[in-house]
Amino acid sequence: VGRGAASGVVRSTSPVDGVERLVGFRELATDPSLIVVVGQSVARVLAPWRHIVGVVTLGWLLATLGLAVLASWLVGEWSARRASETRYRQLFRANPDPMAVLDRETLRYLAVNDAMVRQYGWSREEFLTMTPADIRVPGDLPLLTAALADIAPGDRRVTLGGRHRRKDGSEFDVEVSLAEIEFGGRPAILPMARDITGRKQAEQAQRLAEDKLRQAQKMEAVGQLTGGVAHDFNNILMVMMANTDMLEEDHELAPEVREHVATIAKQTRRAADLTRQLLAFSRKQPLQPQVTDINDLVVATGRLLRRTLGEQVSIESALAEALCLVNVDRT
Repeated sequence: VGRGAASGVVRSTSPVDGVERLVGFRELATDPSLIVVVGQSVARVLAPWRHIVGVVTLGWLLATLGLAVLASWLVGEWSARRASETRYRQLFRANPDPMAVLDRETLRYLAVNDAMVRQYGWSREEFLTMTPADIRVPGDLPLLTAALADIAPGDRRVTLGGRHRRKDGSEFDVEVSLAEIEFGGRPAILPMARDITGRKQAEQAQRLAEDKLRQAQKMEAVGQLTGGVAHDFNNILMVMMANTDMLEEDHELAPEVREHVATIAKQTRRAADLTRQLLAFSRKQPLQPQVTDINDLVVATGRLLRRTLGEQVSIESALAEALCLVNVDRT
C-alpha cells in the first residue's frame, strides 16, 4: 500500500498467534482512502489444493497398479498361449500319423508334419505348392469333395476312406479324418491320415479263412451225407452180391445165363469197391490193408477221376517200372 499498490496479496506471519496467513487487500473505488483487507491462513488456503493433489496422486498410483496387473496378466496369457502353441506344434510335428493344415478356400497345404514328409516322399516345400487332389487317386476325388462339403465348424470330424499315392507312384489304403480349425487367423482344415493297408490285408485274410472254414464245413457235411448214403447202398449191394454168388454156384444154369450172372457179379463188386471208398472217405469204415500194386491203383484211381471230373479235365498217369508191392488200403 505504501508503494501505491491499489490491490494485492501479502503473505505474512501474525505476531499474535504465529499463524502464517495470506492477506488480500483492495482499495475501494468509491473511496480510495478505504482499503478492504481479507486474511486466510496459508494452511486453509492450500487445503483444497492438497486434497486435489492427493486425489490425483492416488489415482495415478491406482492406475499404475492397474496397468502393472494388466501387463502381468497379458504377459502370463501371452506366455501361456505361446507355450500352448509350442506344445501343439511339437505334437503336430511328432505325431506318428501324417497330418497337415489346409487352407479352407484354396485347399493348399499350409503346413505338414514330419510323418507326412517321410511317408509320402515329397519335401515340405513341395507340399506347400500342392493340394489333396495331388495325392489322391483320381477315382477318389468325389469322396474328398463330398467330405469337404460336410465339414462344419466345431468338434465334429468327418472320416473318409480311399487310396493315396506316394511320390514314387505307389498307392496305399488310408483312413482320413477332417476337422475345421483356425490357422493364422483364417479358417483351415486339419486332416490326419492313417495307413490301413495292413488292416485291410488282415481283414481280407480273415474273410478268406472264414470262406475256407465254411467250405470245409460244407465238405464235412457232404462227407457225412455221402457216408450215410453209401452205408445204405452198401447194404443193398451185399444182398445183390449174395444172390449172384448163389446163382454162380448153381450148376444147372445155362451158359448164356451164367455169363450174364458173372457180369452182374462183376459190376456189383465194382460198385461195392466204390462204396467202400466212399465209406473210407467219410471215416465210417475201418481200413482194410492188402497187398497192392501202386501202378494198378493209380490206373484205377485215374479211371474213377475221369468219370467224376468229366471231359473238361485231362488226366495223364506217369507209371514207374519195377515197383515193389505195398500193403495198403486201396481206398
